[in-house]
Amino acid sequence: MQILMAAGIILSFFFAMLSLLLSKKIKLALIGCGISGLAILLGALTVKGRGVSAANWHIGRDWMLLALLLMTAIFIPLELFFPRNKSQTKFHKEWRTDLIYFVISHLFIRFFGIVHLQVSTL
Repeated sequence: MQILMAAGIILSFFFAMLSLLLSKKIKLALIGCGISGLAILLGALTVKGRGVSAANWHIGRDWMLLALLLMTAIFIPLELFFPRNKSQTKFHKEWRTDLIYFVISHLFIRFFGIVHLQVSTL
């Protein structure tokens, strides 16, 4: 597992460097190189992973990201092919608000799930 994590960090740095060489958006490529390089300098290659069973509870970001990807795959084509307004683009003005509501609702559901489980084990 540690090898996969190290490979992910090294690949992210590699792709950031590749983007720096091939892309016209140098600012974004430098940000990617900086974040990857900082992670490597802070010791991301030496972090030991642990199994999920070793943790009492977790936030569940993986399920939140999977749900976000699934909703993106469903709703972006729907909004492109059947827009409410003909001049509507993929990202309407309020997309940031929608994203915040999505994240908060998932975190509240997870939080109350944890609280419920803790109370039920008393």
